[in-house]
Amino acid sequence: MPFYKKKQFRAIVIIAALLIIGMMISAISGSTFSPESSVVGTIFYPAQKLASSISSRIVAMRDNVSGKSSYEEELDALKLEVAELQEQLVDYENIKRENNYYKDFLEVKEENPDFKLAHGSVIARDSESLYSSFNIGVGSAQGIQVNDCVIYGKYLVGLVVKVYPTSAVVKTILDPDISVSCYEARTGENSYTSNDLTLAKQGKLMMANLSKNTDISAGGIVCSSGVGGIYPKDLILGTVENTQESGKDVSFIAVINPQIKINELTDVFVITDFEGKNQITK
Repeated sequence: MPFYKKKQFRAIVIIAALLIIGMMISAISGSTFSPESSVVGTIFYPAQKLASSISSRIVAMRDNVSGKSSYEEELDALKLEVAELQEQLVDYENIKRENNYYKDFLEVKEENPDFKLAHGSVIARDSESLYSSFNIGVGSAQGIQVNDCVIYGKYLVGLVVKVYPTSAVVKTILDPDISVSCYEARTGENSYTSNDLTLAKQGKLMMANLSKNTDISAGGIVCSSGVGGIYPKDLILGTVENTQESGKDVSFIAVINPQIKINELTDVFVITDFEGKNQITK
C-alpha cells in the first residue's frame, strides 16, 4: 500500500491542517472564535496567549523607547539651555570685572595724570613662592622694565623683578625682599615695610622699626612715601591691624592688612613711568 494511503500519513495531514488553522486563528485579532470554546482554540490557546504576551511586551518596549527618546531629547535641550546661561553669566562677570577694573584705572589716571600705565593679566603663579609672586602677560615689548611698580586701583601690589619680551615676574609687597618707604596717614610717622613668613602666610606685612612710643594705632592707613624714586607717593599698602613689639629688638612694628587679596588678583596695572621716577627724594 502506498504511503500516502496509510493512516499515519492521513494523521500527519490532519495535524498539519490543524496547525495551519490554529495559526490563522491566532493571527486574526478580530476573530469571533473563542480559544476556550473550540477544539482548535483549546489546542493553540497557550501559543496564542504567548504570542499576545510577546506582542504586548513589544508594544510596551516601543512606547518606553519612544518615551525615553523624548525624555533624552528634552534633557539635552535643558542641558544646552543651562550651558548657554552659564556662558552668558561668565560673559556678564567678565564684563562687570572689566568695567570695575577700568573704572579704577580712570580714577587713578584722573588723580595721577603723570602716570603711564600698562595693563597686565596674571598668567601664572609661582607655586613654590612663599610670598605670592606671580607672572603677568606683558613684558619689554610693552615697555615693562625691572623696578616698575605694580598696582591694583590705588593699592600697591608689588614690583617687577624680571622682564621677558612678552611677560614679567612680580614680587609682591608680602615679600621681605620688597621694602617700601611708607608713612601712616593720621600720624605722619615714616618708616619702611618688611615681613616674615608668619605674617606672609596670613596675607599681611609690617611697618617696621617704630618707636615704642609710636602713636600709630589700629585703623590707620599706611601709604607709600615716594622716597627712593621707585614707588609713587600715596599708593595704599593697607590698614593697621595692631602695633606690637618686634621680638627682635626694642623696636615696635605695625601689622598691616592689605585691603586687597593679592593671591586672588587676575589683573593689575604696571606704572611704567611717573613724575619723579628714579629720583631720590627725602
